[in-house]
Amino acid sequence: MDSKVLHLVRHGQAFHNVQGEILLQMRSSWKIFLDGRWRRLTLKHILRAFRCLWLLLCCIVSPAPPRPSSSPAAVMPIYYEHADASLTATGWEQAEFLHREFRISGLRDRVELVVVSPLTRTLQTASGIFGGGNFTDTTDQLAAPLMVDNVGRCPRPAISSANSPPFVALELCREKLGTMPCDQRSPRSKSEIQFPGIGFSNIEQDQDELWKPDRRELEEELDKRARAFLEWLWSRGEEEIAVVSHAGFLTNLVTKFGDEAVNKTVFANCELRSVRLRKIVTGSDYAFELTAA
Repeated sequence: MDSKVLHLVRHGQAFHNVQGEILLQMRSSWKIFLDGRWRRLTLKHILRAFRCLWLLLCCIVSPAPPRPSSSPAAVMPIYYEHADASLTATGWEQAEFLHREFRISGLRDRVELVVVSPLTRTLQTASGIFGGGNFTDTTDQLAAPLMVDNVGRCPRPAISSANSPPFVALELCREKLGTMPCDQRSPRSKSEIQFPGIGFSNIEQDQDELWKPDRRELEEELDKRARAFLEWLWSRGEEEIAVVSHAGFLTNLVTKFGDEAVNKTVFANCELRSVRLRKIVTGSDYAFELTAA
């Protein structure tokens, strides 16, 4: 085996993404009025303002579950209040669109393994893309649901695991660790109930002991974790693997290990990029390289 094909996918839109966009748009709107540019407002600016109000309304009518006042998120800005943020309705639509694209192209049938970050938004996205559609007790008696119904803040019917590749949750490909509650995963025991068709045997601790409320993972630590992730992938027997992860981790991965032809821009929600993983041996040492697939 001289290479593997990796299909890298960022999760669909989640609630922390929405509130981040609201803050950016509100800051942009205030600048327009403060510096006098309101005189040059166009239809595009007005539509953007209405979009901002619509996103804000969506967050208001989909309130987060109550959090104890002692929680680290209780003293964080609004953007970071969503511990282990789940998908929005738009995020589910993005996952379902990619699910259809994968089926039409035949890519879904070629994927031998789905490796997914153990955060809710990535588990939901992976289930939506690579799952077997809506689960029904009558038609799926031989296959357990990949995901049960009503997971997260945007209810969705259960998803079947019928005719799906195996799923493995892995800490190595989760988002940059620390300080932001949206990047703190739920207990493994909870995720195992919500996603019975996904394997969690590689998640050693029930509680998230990697995430720290007062310390963000350093770049060099993220680089080391990304290399360990490629080591793990290379040790697997599968030759075509899907990875469902996050913008920070995936962008770091392609930036540090991608060659000149690999797109190194930040991943959009539910964006797919396919790359080829190679192990380059030089004497007694070796390195990993990602090339365009």
